[in-house]
Amino acid sequence: MKTQEEFEALRARRLQPRMEQAPHGDRFTSLMAVASLSDVSQGDAAVPEELRLPGSRCVVGTLDVVVARALESEFLIGDVKHAAYVANMCTADVARRRGVAAALVSTARSAARDAGVDALYVHVMAVNEAGRAFYSSCGFEVEKEETSNQAHYRGHCLDGVEGAGRTVLLRDTQL
Repeated sequence: MKTQEEFEALRARRLQPRMEQAPHGDRFTSLMAVASLSDVSQGDAAVPEELRLPGSRCVVGTLDVVVARALESEFLIGDVKHAAYVANMCTADVARRRGVAAALVSTARSAARDAGVDALYVHVMAVNEAGRAFYSSCGFEVEKEETSNQAHYRGHCLDGVEGAGRTVLLRDTQL
């Protein structure tokens, strides 16, 4: 449901990659990948109506970048003073395995560079092997891995399996 709400907000605004001020002082940008319907049509696999835009175009992916500054004597996750975080990556089924996600990550990296950050991070569920492999292929490496106790303390367990909600913090080595 949250993804649908974000999609509707993006669809209405047709965002350009620019940093905006969040109410709590951090800056963010939401990236949206758009393609022509003819480029993503796959035989009988029609593009869902909720992804369609005017002019025979459709949304094929989104990604958020949040730039955060630590307060005096405070460190952000990843032990830096000024970091950017990739969040809410999603790619439409009709556009998977076509480079959309990699292009979004590349654009996020550029936005992070333009913001002058020290590091670009992404959190991935430790059990998400596909996600970890994808980010690794984009130049991210494991910086920290959450323990089962930390996941339990935060109340993040998947399917009731103790510690299955652990996350991995990946840092972009190409920034």
